[in-house]
Amino acid sequence: MTEQIDVFDQTRLMGLAYRITGSMTDAEDVIQDAWIRWQSRTHQDIRDPGGYLTRVVTNLSLDKLRAQKKEREAYIGSWLPEPRVENFPAQKHTDPQHSLELAEDLSIAFLLALESLSPSERVVFILHDVFAYSFNEVADILEREPASCRQLASRARKALSAGKRRYTGDLAKGKALATAFQQAIRDGDVAELTALLSDQVTFISDGGGKVAAVPKPVSGAAKVAKMLIGFAKTYAGRDDLQSRFVAVNQLPGFVLGNSETIIQTVALDVNAQGLIEKIYVVRNPEKLRHLLA
Repeated sequence: MTEQIDVFDQTRLMGLAYRITGSMTDAEDVIQDAWIRWQSRTHQDIRDPGGYLTRVVTNLSLDKLRAQKKEREAYIGSWLPEPRVENFPAQKHTDPQHSLELAEDLSIAFLLALESLSPSERVVFILHDVFAYSFNEVADILEREPASCRQLASRARKALSAGKRRYTGDLAKGKALATAFQQAIRDGDVAELTALLSDQVTFISDGGGKVAAVPKPVSGAAKVAKMLIGFAKTYAGRDDLQSRFVAVNQLPGFVLGNSETIIQTVALDVNAQGLIEKIYVVRNPEKLRHLLA
């Protein structure tokens, strides 16, 4: 049993499934299905267990992604990936498997950029450029020709070239910025809050049509600052709710909720000047359920 668990590298496979699907819930379902398939096989007849498991997880994730594409056509309001939350500041690991799982390409901006790709482009790009599989290995996993995989990867890179800006700041400084951001909102200080925002700041909120959320992105420092302070009044006097600082997809942010419910996650994407350029708020309860676990 121990040997099976060592071969079944859940951390790595979970990272692969989440990058493909953009959903922690779907990724967890994929890993459970893959584990069931792994347990049902006679392991001695599998020459490359790692390759077999990668193939299973990739194809299960691809099925999920294709189903999502159809559902997303009818999605209400802005769509954001399910948040991946860690204690703040994010844990640093020297182990290469953990480093891969916690890589900066888990950022919300990058996951959103992946949405512009076709399912095949997305999978080929993730397997080759993120997980470093050769094109021959990718072709074997997807049962395609290597030349076809090279073309898909090339198209994906061109589409992603403008969307792979990563948060490179110190997360400790990010916590200080998040603290100042939250304090300005609590104080109702529009000027102080505006000073923390880029002039081109954009606020994006995902409620999925299930809870109140801003239906379209809102841009502009003054407009976003006034809107945030107005929203804060909704929770004034709610002693049952706590705001906890966390790293959301490797970005500074926080979770609002309690032991029974999560209201929302907030992630702050900071530019090179140290100003908040994007504010991502996930309120769709279906995308927050995994956080309670």
